[in-house]
Amino acid sequence: GFAARIHDIGKIAINDFIVTKPGRSTAAEYGMVQQHTTLGSDLIKNLALDPVIHLAILHHHENFDGTGYPHKIKGGQIPFEARVLRISDTYDALITDRVYRPAFTHEEARRLMYEEEQKFDSDFLKVFFKMNPARI
Repeated sequence: GFAARIHDIGKIAINDFIVTKPGRSTAAEYGMVQQHTTLGSDLIKNLALDPVIHLAILHHHENFDGTGYPHKIKGGQIPFEARVLRISDTYDALITDRVYRPAFTHEEARRLMYEEEQKFDSDFLKVFFKMNPARI
């Protein structure tokens, strides 16, 4: 839905050099990129949007095992919509060319995501790939 279309809106508040940097980010640069979830949440807080959109934007980089950001919440603490967005955003990032690497194939992306399955809601991950069988 709408949250998926604007989930990275906070990146507009981060220096383009950092967001589009072709090489490995420094720890400081990565820390700035991590702020895009809270920056995005702040950008939309005064808009008349469903609170679900706000929560999805804020938490779309939380990992199911608690290793994500910005709050390191885990499992059922992560809103439903953010868990779904975490999977689709990761998949999209993997199958898209980046300045620092070419796109992965569907099969490679699936393998990589299952190798880090602990980061995702495993039930949602299974449904995602069942609904998305190599047709992308």
